[in-house]
Amino acid sequence: MGKALTFKENITIDLLDGFQKMTEDDFKEKNFLTRPEYIFTNKENVYIILEAKERKKRNFPENLKKTYAVIKRITPGFKGLGIARKTINDIEVGALQYKSNTVTDELYNIMMICHVKDTQLMVSGHCLWGDYGKWKPLFFEMIETIREDSKKHGK
Repeated sequence: MGKALTFKENITIDLLDGFQKMTEDDFKEKNFLTRPEYIFTNKENVYIILEAKERKKRNFPENLKKTYAVIKRITPGFKGLGIARKTINDIEVGALQYKSNTVTDELYNIMMICHVKDTQLMVSGHCLWGDYGKWKPLFFEMIETIREDSKKHGK
């Protein structure tokens, strides 16, 4: 695993090796609709996007389904690959997987959502559909590193 990233001083995840923060020039060239809080890429043009927001955890299973439904409505070429839930290091984690299209390519996408206290962390990974077999297990390996930074909370 690569470097550890901590969000809102209470939730940490390890980035995959070989990923660098995307430069502003690269970001503009890729025509993203919005600017994520953190976006990383590697030499293989794989993206990892991380965003942390203050948001209270409500009915988690229902919110995962609603988020998946929204993604389905707004994503070109959406093909659902499923919703998974798991507890990792005492944190309930949801993973939404789907296939999508760009103008020139088909992509594999995974979005992980979890809450620690009043912080919601969303981590998404995106790669070419043809590279799905290589990157899917690596994205899940990264998700398995999620943890609460208890040192900052007196535990």
